[in-house]
Amino acid sequence: MSQSPSGDSKVGIGLVSVTSCPSGKVWIEAHNGTSDTVDVNILNTRERAQVLRKLDWHLLPVVSLLYFLSFLDRSNIANAKVAGMAADLNLVGLRYNTAAAVFFLPYCFGQVPSNIILKIFRPSRWIPIIMVAWGLVMTLMCLVETYQGLLVARVFLGLAESGLFPGVTYYLSLWYPRAERGKRLAIFFSAATAAGAFGGVLAYAIKKMEGIGGLHGWQWIFCLEGIVTLLVALPGFFIMYDYPDTASFLTETEKCTLIELLKTDSQNLAAHYRFRFVLQALTDYKTYLQFGIYISLLVPGNAYHIVYVDYHQRAWFLCCECPTSLRPSVRRRLCLHHSFRHHFG
Repeated sequence: MSQSPSGDSKVGIGLVSVTSCPSGKVWIEAHNGTSDTVDVNILNTRERAQVLRKLDWHLLPVVSLLYFLSFLDRSNIANAKVAGMAADLNLVGLRYNTAAAVFFLPYCFGQVPSNIILKIFRPSRWIPIIMVAWGLVMTLMCLVETYQGLLVARVFLGLAESGLFPGVTYYLSLWYPRAERGKRLAIFFSAATAAGAFGGVLAYAIKKMEGIGGLHGWQWIFCLEGIVTLLVALPGFFIMYDYPDTASFLTETEKCTLIELLKTDSQNLAAHYRFRFVLQALTDYKTYLQFGIYISLLVPGNAYHIVYVDYHQRAWFLCCECPTSLRPSVRRRLCLHHSFRHHFG
């Protein structure tokens, strides 16, 4: 093994350390003891764009599918209500609203601990475990027979799903420079509106299974959608990639290209976990400013969905949700394209 050259900067990314050398070369040292030196002067804009495009094809479809299923499972309570759950579980007064809203309490409080665990363990292990957990809860919700049981199930569903969105956000930060991250997160987030669009159509079809196996149509909605989540989660242990230096779909040159991009982007940023980093985030005013922005986006959307369902109790309404939910997705994509084309984001 060759000796490490003297460098002017060094940073840890994933399972490797990268050192920039005055000669324009990059010293790549893996945590397993192997090392190599790569000339980065051969890298150009087109080659870097090709690497990022390769990441898009291998990462974004997977994480978008995960969020699609996550949003589908958390919001199908509205479809189940239209399909007859309100009458069977005696959801009178504010009971339905309470059951829909209680999901978000553990969902909020579970996000930070989940990301701390993700920081310690491999993404290809923790994220599929999250999926298995909420898939089991979702599937077993078909056995709920009382309002109290529905509340308990929604609490555990919120806790299980809490780690996905912040976890994927952190996961993408391991692969993309900050300037490229916003576009990918917007594409990832668009899966939520797609779930709202097709969730109603899917629920309308599943509702026709009323009485099969002694279950109501709304129970089959929970059961089948939970099973789909489980079927996707199990291969996730094998198809998710952890870090750029261990990605099998990248060549050695592409790995070095990507690691150099991330190294340049993350200079003076820590790549390890310390509890004081959590305290820094909690005492930063920008954290709470982001809280306000995100709350102002989510509250109207979720409140609209709950109230809209309250005033449309017929099963055919489930199919009418599709065009209503697709419009925001199309607008988001157009806004995203315009923003990045004119450098507003």
